Amino acid sequence: MKALTVKQPWADLIVQGRKTIELREWRPKHRGLLAIQAGLEVSTDDCREHNLDCDRLPKGAIVGTVEVAGVIEFDQDLWDELRDQHLCSDREPGERLGWRLRNPRRLQQPVPCRGWPGKYDVPEDVAAQLRWADGGRVTESPIFSDNKEEANQQ
Repeated sequence: MKALTVKQPWADLIVQGRKTIELREWRPKHRGLLAIQAGLEVSTDDCREHNLDCDRLPKGAIVGTVEVAGVIEFDQDLWDELRDQHLCSDREPGERLGWRLRNPRRLQQPVPCRGWPGKYDVPEDVAAQLRWADGGRVTESPIFSDNKEEANQQ
């Protein structure tokens, strides 16, 4: 299973399903399941903007999974049109690409895991805790929360 480290509050917003486009300056070759690791860094301004309590956000742990469904190459019109999905307040996209994300699954309890730059393989002991199997699909499990209302209160 592959993972991506994302700064908070973006990691939480992704697994809540509120941020459906992740912005990166590199094109992913990977499609399918991706674990989201909340990095140690937190943007307090972005937490305030999205009504999240910085102190309650998990850090240094996998907070859930998503599927990478495709890549978006932005022009100015598309950047502005999709702002409510990428959630970036910058006026222009610059060199960024949008990773189209779908099927977010939030863990009820984050799983501690060290992050790395770029995409990386989840350590085997962490993958076991995530209970993934069956061709890379996360199994139905009580470790995942499907309660969006609960997730939005975080």
